[in-house]
Amino acid sequence: MTTFYRGAVLHSLAPDHVELLSPGLVEVDAAGEIQRVAVESDYRPSDFKGSRRVDFGDRLLLPGLVDAHLHIPQIDIIGVESEHLIDWLRDHIFAEEAANEDPAVARDRASRCFQQLIQSGTTACAAYSSVHTEATDIAFEEASRAGVRAIIGKVLMDREAPDALLESATTALEDTHRLIQKWSGAADGRLDVAVTPRFGISCSDELLSGAGKLAQQTGARVQTHLSENKGEIEAIRQLFPAARDYTAVYENAGVLRPGCLLAHCIHLSDDEIQRLAQSKAAAVYCPDSNFFLHSGRFPLDDTLAAGVTVALGSDVGAGTSFSLFEAMKMGNYMQTTQVDPELLFYLATLGGANALGWGDRIGNFAAGKAADFLVLDSRDLLRGSTVHEWDLRELLSILIHRGHRARIEAVYIQGQRVDRGRHR
Repeated sequence: MTTFYRGAVLHSLAPDHVELLSPGLVEVDAAGEIQRVAVESDYRPSDFKGSRRVDFGDRLLLPGLVDAHLHIPQIDIIGVESEHLIDWLRDHIFAEEAANEDPAVARDRASRCFQQLIQSGTTACAAYSSVHTEATDIAFEEASRAGVRAIIGKVLMDREAPDALLESATTALEDTHRLIQKWSGAADGRLDVAVTPRFGISCSDELLSGAGKLAQQTGARVQTHLSENKGEIEAIRQLFPAARDYTAVYENAGVLRPGCLLAHCIHLSDDEIQRLAQSKAAAVYCPDSNFFLHSGRFPLDDTLAAGVTVALGSDVGAGTSFSLFEAMKMGNYMQTTQVDPELLFYLATLGGANALGWGDRIGNFAAGKAADFLVLDSRDLLRGSTVHEWDLRELLSILIHRGHRARIEAVYIQGQRVDRGRHR
């Protein structure tokens, strides 16, 4: 049966083009695929014959938000002692991730992580598990059960970390290959696997080059960190003296490639930015985390001008909130000039979908895409006014800067409501 969802439909068509249809209708078929989106007046009464109607009144219907970078094992360490990156990892994060060896701990964290994402309006994410293969399997099981779209990776590390978190390059890569065979395209295409070297510091040449080869052989995505912190960059110089810069470490290993998600990318030269664009890798802007760890300012204007694909990430747990509305707000605050609200909304929706390689499937309400969306109660957000009383840019600015306080009334993925608990 076709279902018509009625509300104030707001979605992004391009970085500088957001469309508002109010009252709008999102027409969804029985498979959860969008057939059409239009203003209500474009339909005739006969179009509704034999269909179901879900009327959300003046609520905002938004595409599901896309979080392009977070860490599942870190969800309970949010807000703990803001230090520089390397000290923070050593003093807090590695011990927290070591606890993920316990399957019960791993399952509890993964279950809560995906439920908190859904409650925040996030329907798709790219997430890091820990080095533990069983914990990564569990993360996929919980993502499937929750109904979310998720790209998940087992973290690869064979040096510069506690012994409990180190594996041989051979074991790490073989286990990652098994995960790819098991989970890529699972749950009707909602799940996928990323080859996930944590960052250059924690990976030997053998492990990094093996990760690049595995991604090339299997077509898997890659996710890692790049140039988050100046101390990190200095360590890279010591560990890879033959590489001309940090980006070259990944280039030389075959990691820098289409489908690669590079978190942070703060301290890049102009040449590195150009090479990112040429590689068709994506940069993930994590403004809350960058602020919390005093890492620096992401070069948003420069990366976009060079043609780099950019997305937004919460980076929980250095990021202090699962909310992509918070990430959009911080994405504005962390730049030296005002960021266009249309751009911020794009980065959190269609831009994120493009970075994850799912732009043909999710990110807005275009016909043929999956019906992944959230319903936002706009009454408190707009303080009694309606969407028609605001200029579009004003409405977007309100949504970006106050949206984290608005009630999310419902969340749908592939046309199925998922905010009521376990997915069936």
